[in-house]
Formats: sequence, structure tokens, C-alpha cells
Amino acid sequence: MVDAESMIDEQYNGLSSGRGKDAVVQLVRAFAAEGYPVDVDVRLRAYFAAGGTFRHAESIGKLIRETNAGTKHRVKQRYRDNIVEILRDRFTASPNA
Repeated sequence: MVDAESMIDEQYNGLSSGRGKDAVVQLVRAFAAEGYPVDVDVRLRAYFAAGGTFRHAESIGKLIRETNAGTKHRVKQRYRDNIVEILRDRFTASPNA
């Protein structure tokens, strides 16, 4: 769910283009590379649980489906290569974990 919180941090400008799209695509790729499932329903549940809005859910679902289908989105680097490790550490250090 910490990746969903990172998406929410970028939703102020939208998640279908620009920095928001960069964040979503990079997080999806990073978690997929670590072996986490890239399932639209799972990711959207996490997004809503983290406080996401219906307004941006369609964009997230579309980007995840496209990524699963093999679309190679060109995005700018938003996070370090070890973003999954950073988010995992943040989650385990959280008092709510």
C-alpha cells in the first residue's frame, strides 16, 4: 500500500500524464521486477485504501493494463532504482505496520 500512497502524492496534477504517469509506471515496473503481482484490482484496492479518488482510478487501471500488455511507456526517472526497498523499509518502520 505504500506504493499507492506515493501515487496519491502525485495525483494533484493527474496520473494519466506528466509526473503522475511517471510515478505510476515506475512504481508498477519496480514492484513487478521484485515479484509482486501487477494486478489491476489489487493495485486499485491499495490505492483506495490509501485514500485515492475515483477520479484517478481509471488512469491507474489503464496504465497497469497497458504495462501488463507490454506497452513500453516512456517516462522520466521519478524514484531511485531501489524504491521498493525504500518503501518496504518505510512500511516496516511505520507504527501502523
